[in-house]
Amino acid sequence: MPKKKQSSKRLLTPALLFLLTALIALSYGCGGGGTANTNNYRTGTRGIEINYAASSPPDEVYYSDSGSAVQVPVALEVWNRGAESGSGKIFFDGYDPAVFGLAKSISLQKIEGKEESRNPQGTYAFLDVGSVNVNLPQNVDLIQDPIRAIVCYDYSTAATFNICVDPNPSNTGTKACTPSKSVSASGGQGGPVAVAAIQQESGIGQVIFTITIKNVGGGSVIASGKSSSCTSLGQADLDVVSVSGTISSGKPISCSLGKSNSVRLINNEGLVVCKADIGKEQNAYVTPLNLVIRYGYEYATQKNVEIKRI
Repeated sequence: MPKKKQSSKRLLTPALLFLLTALIALSYGCGGGGTANTNNYRTGTRGIEINYAASSPPDEVYYSDSGSAVQVPVALEVWNRGAESGSGKIFFDGYDPAVFGLAKSISLQKIEGKEESRNPQGTYAFLDVGSVNVNLPQNVDLIQDPIRAIVCYDYSTAATFNICVDPNPSNTGTKACTPSKSVSASGGQGGPVAVAAIQQESGIGQVIFTITIKNVGGGSVIASGKSSSCTSLGQADLDVVSVSGTISSGKPISCSLGKSNSVRLINNEGLVVCKADIGKEQNAYVTPLNLVIRYGYEYATQKNVEIKRI
């Protein structure tokens, strides 16, 4: 009589069942079924950017002799690719208002940054400006109008660097760390204005930082608080930023900003010297240096529209 084949199935013992349950629970992590978020949203060199949507306005507009204006759509695609949320104003210029009946400006409502939206790609918004009337003057068969859109907004860049400070640099003996004369600051910190380099100099009870700030976003820097009038600013409100910071457990640093309380960028670059009092009571240690740069920013896009009489 042939032997029965043994079943290949195995019952889960209590110990195996407990282990399997534990492994499944660990795979989901804490917080209701998601994996831990390890994204660093404060990287990159971009902020709020705009572009015209496809065919809005079209490249070519055909105007007939019927005497009626032609209506064309205008729409913008808006991205906030920086870390901070922001709002502002969009201005239009470059065109003849008698030909292209577009409003001079519109408001830009708040658009979330990468840190608030938790989206490493940034936040997208479609802005329907509406239909505008296009007219051709009599005896004119062709006009080429550049339709420029400029978004102006207030923004900030926050950057943190772990640094070694030594309150007593002349003391000999072993120390936990050695201050570096330069601190790496490449890749941006989630905004169009960035800390590009930091030079560090240690003294007794204090440390001095020489900080290089750069405009790296492809647009223009304006003074903070001036976004609602950015197309008519004077020289004093162009290429200026403010800088503040803290070290250790929130102790403020002192920056030499001058009478204007700002740093001027020349050829998109500026320097500021900041000092931190760190006391003399302890040996060298590692601590965070937190910097905040505040500014306004202007970013433009342009579409050339050809208006033809048929």
